[in-house]
Amino acid sequence: MSKLKNIKRIFFLFLVLLTSASALWAISGKTVQTDPMNSGCSGNQHRYDNGFCTKCGDLQEPEKVNGVYQVGNAGQLYWISNTVNLGSGEHLTVSLINDITVNDSVLASDGSVVNVQKRIWTPIGDAKPFKGTFDGQGHTISGLYFNDEYESYIGLFGLVNGSDIMNVHVRDSYFNGKSYIGGICGVIANGETISNITNCSSTAVIVSADSYAGGIAGYAAGTISNCYATGNVNGDWNVAGLVGSANNCMVLNSFATGKVFGSTNVDAIGFNESSSTFNNCYCMNGKTQNGFSEDAIAFASGYVCYLLNEQNRDSEKALVWYQNLGKGNADRIPSLNASHNQVYRHTLDSKTTYYSNSVVNEKHPKMVVSVK
Repeated sequence: MSKLKNIKRIFFLFLVLLTSASALWAISGKTVQTDPMNSGCSGNQHRYDNGFCTKCGDLQEPEKVNGVYQVGNAGQLYWISNTVNLGSGEHLTVSLINDITVNDSVLASDGSVVNVQKRIWTPIGDAKPFKGTFDGQGHTISGLYFNDEYESYIGLFGLVNGSDIMNVHVRDSYFNGKSYIGGICGVIANGETISNITNCSSTAVIVSADSYAGGIAGYAAGTISNCYATGNVNGDWNVAGLVGSANNCMVLNSFATGKVFGSTNVDAIGFNESSSTFNNCYCMNGKTQNGFSEDAIAFASGYVCYLLNEQNRDSEKALVWYQNLGKGNADRIPSLNASHNQVYRHTLDSKTTYYSNSVVNEKHPKMVVSVK
């Protein structure tokens, strides 16, 4: 009898250890999601909550319409990640149809990580890059969390190659890894076609134990245009507010406002590693060799927003940047949200220029004024 009890105890301990190991794997490092082919449910037995089956952990496959995956929840976003990371390198076309939240309140108001258990994000593209088109359609992805200083290629995307990433906004997120870390992409590479990152933004906090860290991308070729990052970036070398290291890259009409910390090759906008171009790019009170540093007043006044639209001045339909300047709903920085207002420049006198949301000169004493 005692021998039987001992066997039961040993078996129980084995289950406890196995469960603990699985739990630790789930809350640290890059995760392996449940294989839908081997899940405990079949057919329509799944009960999905935010795209995750509450019974077996299966990921909900997004609907495919005219060849485009329609992603509307967190589980479907993880499904895209699995399909890319475990796939054969096929091109995918993806559209977001909703705002997506993976975790609630990852960051506190001071940018520190809130101490609660979180679902670990698995970046899209690693050894196998994302190839294709990802259109956020102006939606946000919130609550991405990755925290493993031994892993590289971290961001919403780990590695993209010859892809178009557009109109997606990463919010309330934290990426901590070794190298190649960015709020949108860890690495942007060119394949048969040029990679383009367009109309994207990130408020994510970026932490690198080593190198290549940026608010938008850790390392980038291709083109980055009409993008901004506001999160702090911390690393050792090749660290920047937008692009940690730009190699044959064009960075256009973009800005960064986060603080940047590093020891070597540090820039408030982006470090130019080789043959890269930074055109019409801005940072807030930072040191940069590849753009312009402006203070908080210049950003709040509408001055920077007006300059960001410089290339689109003659066509209102082509405007990209907007900013509410009115009392009560004023934006601190420019926005990519077209529901906000267009910025107009007015001359008060021969020395003073100011900006407003009205095409008519209506200067009043309480408006923010820029002398530029």
